[in-house]
Amino acid sequence: MLCGPDFSDSEDSLFSDDCDYDNFKEKVKSCRYAPERPAAPLTDEQKRIRRLNDLFVAISAGNTVSVVEALNDELDVNADLRDGWTPILLCVSYGKLELALELVDRGADVRAARHGVTALMMACNCPDSTSPFEKTLAIAKLLTEKGADVNATDRKRMTALMFASNSGNLGAVRYILPLADRNAVDNQRWSALTWAVSSNRTEVVKFLLDEGFDPHLQDVRGQTPLDMAKNFNFEEILNLFPPDKEDVVYEVVDKNRCSFEDHFSRLDIDERPRFFLDVCDMLQATGCRSLVPLFYEKNVGLYEFLHMSDSDLKELGVALPFQRHRIRFGLFKFYKHPYHPKSIHRVAPGGRYSNLDVSIQLLSAVKQALAMDASLAYLMKSAHIEEMAEKDATRLRDTLKSIRIKIRGCELIAKRLVPKIDRWDRRAEPPDLITGESPSCRSRWWTKTAFVLSGACLILYLKTR
Repeated sequence: MLCGPDFSDSEDSLFSDDCDYDNFKEKVKSCRYAPERPAAPLTDEQKRIRRLNDLFVAISAGNTVSVVEALNDELDVNADLRDGWTPILLCVSYGKLELALELVDRGADVRAARHGVTALMMACNCPDSTSPFEKTLAIAKLLTEKGADVNATDRKRMTALMFASNSGNLGAVRYILPLADRNAVDNQRWSALTWAVSSNRTEVVKFLLDEGFDPHLQDVRGQTPLDMAKNFNFEEILNLFPPDKEDVVYEVVDKNRCSFEDHFSRLDIDERPRFFLDVCDMLQATGCRSLVPLFYEKNVGLYEFLHMSDSDLKELGVALPFQRHRIRFGLFKFYKHPYHPKSIHRVAPGGRYSNLDVSIQLLSAVKQALAMDASLAYLMKSAHIEEMAEKDATRLRDTLKSIRIKIRGCELIAKRLVPKIDRWDRRAEPPDLITGESPSCRSRWWTKTAFVLSGACLILYLKTR
């Protein structure tokens, strides 16, 4: 049930009775002139808490004199100052080297930890803006020499080496690495290298890479330190990583994207077009994409690739037998499909024959002839000619020679067509994109003009009559 506003709190009702206000004034007066009561004496526990708080403040401020006085006053050097902070933990977290030396001499527990984070981890995690890395390195050495565990882990399984890498303390990383488990990873499978990359610590990343840390170690999300550097666009760190295999493959493929002129304009009479992109496609189809940089470095063209034997691949540098088997099996499947004339690019009857059609048809014809030539070379390698009849061997050699002559002919025709195509392109008048006019538009304009003039002349002629 809805109710209306309550008028009991209106201004009239609030100020209708002044007796409460008068009583309030009397109470204020009585409080103002009331004699101060003596403070109750502190209990021993309250005194102890106050002394611990004073020691907490003195350590945070780096007041060595006050700290020594408090410890001389029978305070426990390993006491819990506040929320699990012992004097040594608080001291090293601020990078107070002089206090650390004093506390360790007085028997401070160098293995102390707060929520699993040890004194050594806190010293390694101290930023340079709070205390110079030279001091925190000296503290790390002090704690380690006195028995601190360099391989201890916190609740997230982070180690002192990871904390040092994250903070960028290269000196601490250099000191701890020989003593620590270099293969340790935390709960998200981050190594010391991953932590250094995530915090953009270039010097630490370079040192860890030189020490052999794996840049391709995947975390629980499948991300590597290299992926992280790419995502955050840490260019200096990216330059430190070895070239990624996939990046090299893409670079090679992009470098070999060439035009019609690139295929033919600089070829000698005895050269064949490389058609390296087709080699990349076939390597991809056989599951050997990682070999693209090797074949590019060795300058392997399509012709050489199509008739490679196992010994050829081994000599090239394909060391793994399963990769050689994949390529050989792929070539075998390739030759199971015979050559067909429909593979050549054709133009429909009555269709317009452009320069692009000429280029495509020539490229296609040369590529098919090259594949046929390679197939014969493949057969020559696979078959033993001495076991053939002399007549068959002679016919095979003649066929091979004939196809090679055809390839040279196609190359010559291509070379002659290139300048002609260039002249045809220059002869065509380009459209005027600014005014929207083209040769055909201008011809239609003259047609319209002639039609209008003819009509005008006809009207004048009729009027004169």
